[in-house]
Amino acid sequence: MIATGISSGARTLYTDDEEHTFTVRRPVIFNGIPGDLTERSDLASRTIKLEIPRIVQRRTKSDLEREFEAIWPGVLGALLDGLVGGLRDQSSVKVDDPARLMDFEQFAEAGCRAMGFDEWQFVNAYKANRHGSMVVAAEASAVGRAVLAFLKASPNGFRGQMSVFYGKLNMYRGDTYWKDWPKSPTRLSTELSRLSKPLAALSIRCLTKVDRRQEGGTQKDVVIEYVFKFKKKIEEQPQVKTKEVGKVVKRPSWRRI
Repeated sequence: MIATGISSGARTLYTDDEEHTFTVRRPVIFNGIPGDLTERSDLASRTIKLEIPRIVQRRTKSDLEREFEAIWPGVLGALLDGLVGGLRDQSSVKVDDPARLMDFEQFAEAGCRAMGFDEWQFVNAYKANRHGSMVVAAEASAVGRAVLAFLKASPNGFRGQMSVFYGKLNMYRGDTYWKDWPKSPTRLSTELSRLSKPLAALSIRCLTKVDRRQEGGTQKDVVIEYVFKFKKKIEEQPQVKTKEVGKVVKRPSWRRI
């Protein structure tokens, strides 16, 4: 929450003074080896994930400092151009489908344009980065993997009670450790609500507590389905020649010839 802004309030000990509030907003950089370091969707929507390539050729500190000193005036000048452009043109950037960090997205897009990048180049790259993080978040979850396996076996999805879906999904849990699996349909509902955005990145609609009484369901049903519809394959009817020369008729596929 520090990246987007957070406030903390408390009273000074042993006093009856009013509450003091501390507001903090600073960018945060953290690293780690696991590929699913930002697997939680709420964190993934606030981060830019960068995968650093493996070091092929190691260099000494003096060599790196010497090379950096040769290019740092141009780097600083480019960053200042981006800063000026971002502050000047931020309000003029209108994104059709803005990200969660809307202000940052507008500022960075305006700054990149000032540094010579094409229009919407940053917005498109930022969108692709968020999409990749959401896919990782879905695949890193035991429930997310089970939902993907369930839809692979049942492309039409599921509409019904959470307790029924809980029983069906248990068949696709695989070798998931029991501590990583929801203990009840209520826990599963909470996990599916958290995975709604990551699954949406995979074109999967995940809705909980849906009122389906007009369709014969209940007031708190679950809907798991693909956003797009699968087209049924039209089975070609075998063509068989009859006794009449040159005439071809089509017979139903279920009839044995």
